[in-house]
Amino acid sequence: MVQFQHPYLLLLVFPVLLALVFVIRRDFAHLKGIQQRSSFRAKVRQRTFLLVSRSLIFSLLIVAIASPFTLQTFVKSGDPTLKILIDNSSSMAVFDTSGIPELEAALKKRIPVVTRTFSSEDISAVGDALITAMDGDDNVLLVSDGNSNYGRSLGDMLVLASSLNSTVNALQLSSVRDDTAVSVSGPRITTNAEENEFNVVAHQVGKTADYRLIVSIDGEEVLNNVYSGSNIASVSKKFAEGYHVIKAQVVVSDYFPQNNVYFKSVKVEPSPRILHVRRQATPISSILSSLYHADASDAVPADLSAYSALVIDNIPAPEIDAAQLSSYVVDGNGLVVFGGKNSYDRGGYKDSLLEGMLPVRVGKGSEGKRTDVNIALVIDISGSTGAGFSRGSGSSVEEVEKALAIGIIDELRKDDKVAVVAFNTEPYIVAELVPLLGNENYIKNRIERLVYKGGTRIDEGLKAAAKILGPLEGSRNIIVFSDGRSASQSEDVRWAQIASNAGIKVYAVGVGEGTNSAHMQDIAKAGSGYYFEPDETQRLAVLFGESEDVPGTGNYPLEIVNSHHFVTSGLKLSASVNGFNQVVPKPNADLLVATQGNNPVITASRLGLGRVVAVSTDSGSGWAPELVSAKSSVLLSRSINWAVGDLSRNKEFDVDARDVFLGDRMEVNVISGSAPSHDELKFAKIGKRLYSASFVPEQSGLYRFFDATAAVNYEREYLALGVNPELEEALGHTGGSFFTEDDVDAIVEKVKADSRRIITTPASYSWLFMLFALIIFLAEIAVRRLQEEKNK
Repeated sequence: MVQFQHPYLLLLVFPVLLALVFVIRRDFAHLKGIQQRSSFRAKVRQRTFLLVSRSLIFSLLIVAIASPFTLQTFVKSGDPTLKILIDNSSSMAVFDTSGIPELEAALKKRIPVVTRTFSSEDISAVGDALITAMDGDDNVLLVSDGNSNYGRSLGDMLVLASSLNSTVNALQLSSVRDDTAVSVSGPRITTNAEENEFNVVAHQVGKTADYRLIVSIDGEEVLNNVYSGSNIASVSKKFAEGYHVIKAQVVVSDYFPQNNVYFKSVKVEPSPRILHVRRQATPISSILSSLYHADASDAVPADLSAYSALVIDNIPAPEIDAAQLSSYVVDGNGLVVFGGKNSYDRGGYKDSLLEGMLPVRVGKGSEGKRTDVNIALVIDISGSTGAGFSRGSGSSVEEVEKALAIGIIDELRKDDKVAVVAFNTEPYIVAELVPLLGNENYIKNRIERLVYKGGTRIDEGLKAAAKILGPLEGSRNIIVFSDGRSASQSEDVRWAQIASNAGIKVYAVGVGEGTNSAHMQDIAKAGSGYYFEPDETQRLAVLFGESEDVPGTGNYPLEIVNSHHFVTSGLKLSASVNGFNQVVPKPNADLLVATQGNNPVITASRLGLGRVVAVSTDSGSGWAPELVSAKSSVLLSRSINWAVGDLSRNKEFDVDARDVFLGDRMEVNVISGSAPSHDELKFAKIGKRLYSASFVPEQSGLYRFFDATAAVNYEREYLALGVNPELEEALGHTGGSFFTEDDVDAIVEKVKADSRRIITTPASYSWLFMLFALIIFLAEIAVRRLQEEKNK
């Protein structure tokens, strides 16, 4: 079936034909005055012939410009050689690999086989091995647990394999040795006012066995229980100031004893000192007193040097020295500004120096009306999106992407303009930018007809969308739907940054169980937008919808807009406000929480070295009592913690060292007025009062640097034993699957079948229509010449 890359151009046929008819009618009107001449009938025939020929020529050229094409499929014969990649890292010792030589010999009798080994001891470079082995249009059999701890990631390389038409299969491995590894996760830095929770993870491979899990904090035992199989135990602790050590140990007889003990260091800072500026005590006052060294004042003092953050609570602009605050924040301190009946739009903030510091502008303004919203939906149709959306799901990633895109269209206003771009390794304009009114069904039908194929290059989709939106005025937005498994990650981020620099915001929606969320978040961050999970896309309606709330008219449920910021990460918000100040987020700000009617409530941004949070509702005294309740107050405490930032920045001397695994480089950073001296470390100055040194530890255990403690644990190789659970899904991106050592016939048939590649490419027919137009044009010239010769 013939399709058109730019079908909307076909509409030009009608105005062109009308224009030609108009020209001919004008000539006829002129000829009517000279009908007595004998040449009248000849002139009419000549003009009629010209109208028909030119109409055909212009119509054919317009069809050619609309780029007609069909999808042609053909079989390409490839090389049936099988490349076997064998992982020699230490973690493979828990598997039975004794049958691999026999499998290799049996395969060599049937097809060409090339065998390579990679990795050794404690280094697993699975991704690097794949990129070295793949040439394109080839077949690989991977003998590995899929756990990579060095070099390029396995997932990224399998996406690249898909783009190269390389098929990666894997051998199903059986555990013959039993092992139990222990690790601890939780906050690295905290304060002495917080209760902290840590997860102790015991990961077991092989036969299920009993083991005793012992956890101690600073030598004091806090957990001693017997468990069976993989398990997660939680411990909580409120620490005193200083460095503390959590030790987790499993007592069990297993294959790798080195991963039976794990240390985690915790740095505990004193609660930061903050100043609460308010006219009277408010509900937020008790929260501040319980978490911080909080002082209260009814005015901003001249000297703020003792405070890490300043909380301005419902104070009008004339009572605030904005120049003083600006200098204070730029130097690296925090500012949190609460709203109320004497603040923001009710406190003279508009067009003031204070407003210039905030992440919001006061009032609804033109941005609040959203009369010119332009959105490009960029949809991944690469081969990887044909995988299942999740385990047990009957839908593919691509089907979910299309459903989400259509769902977003349903949430937009009818005068918003929408374009649709699909991409694999190339971009395809599915629908040009048009208003939703009158075109909604057309756009949805175009989306529903998308079919997945090919590799993944998100940057190609971003380029095409930026080209559409670039020349436009008003709000310009790109929404990318993808699993993030792109072969062009650095270019993806670069083009998101280019779009952002041009005033286009890029939002990313991660779709699928195997989504590379970190990369999708990088794209959104570079594009000055936000990252959303599939179940969070309703928040886009908050971003693009027009504000419907009117202050003082009811109850306004709150919605988290950006759930990947420190303030909102992992939070489930169930609260409402019954009043708010009218503000609009600035372009460089992060809108974190808003009413469901699209009025900002918590917005954050950086100012110089410091941080500013605008809370555009009050501190619980009238409008927002639910926000300061025990259930929701964590949102406000996190906002203040984020504004405080680095707890050690104002110290005369401070040491910071992160825990590492054996084989990793440990960095030790010191804040000091002079170069620190250490017997084993050589420090170099890397900033103002900041010095750094690094080394590679040779054994596990606890290390002390000045008054700091850091842990060195066993090699990463022993952290996650067993077959990587994501390996099977990753193989699916290349069309690969698992085989056993006995599946010789199935492996041979798979290699032979995959060596015959089915290639689908678009075949353009523009040249054919241009050729017909040229033939008609030449025929017209010939006829006119003959007519002229005849009339001589």
